[in-house]
Amino acid sequence: MTKQISPIDPKSVTLEELMEQSREVHELVSLAFPIDSENEALYARTLKLMEELGELANEILAKQGLQRQSKLDKHTQQDLEDEFGDVLLTVLMLGIELDLDVAEIMRRKFIKNFERMHSELEKQARESGFVDES
Repeated sequence: MTKQISPIDPKSVTLEELMEQSREVHELVSLAFPIDSENEALYARTLKLMEELGELANEILAKQGLQRQSKLDKHTQQDLEDEFGDVLLTVLMLGIELDLDVAEIMRRKFIKNFERMHSELEKQARESGFVDES
């Protein structure tokens, strides 16, 4: 019997649920393509990410009209979205391969980036005279 991936509601999915779904996909991929060495598995996942990034780059070029006509004729917004999703899934699976807590990393980075951006915007507002410093 083959393992089934648990269904999720795409309209209300949490990052933790996406990570769990990614773990299930990772497990299925590991069963389908077994690699005994941790290093080789990490290299394979990294190369897969490079492949997916290349496919996303092709779709971005097509969206900008910078591909040969035969590719432009077949390009759709759905293709771009699918390749973007493939990159995200592959990044999540690489995080699993590296034993990272991706949800926690995302929270930490969002907070850090928000605080840095907020600080920069306040500084720019003061320097441009939009905020009274008194």
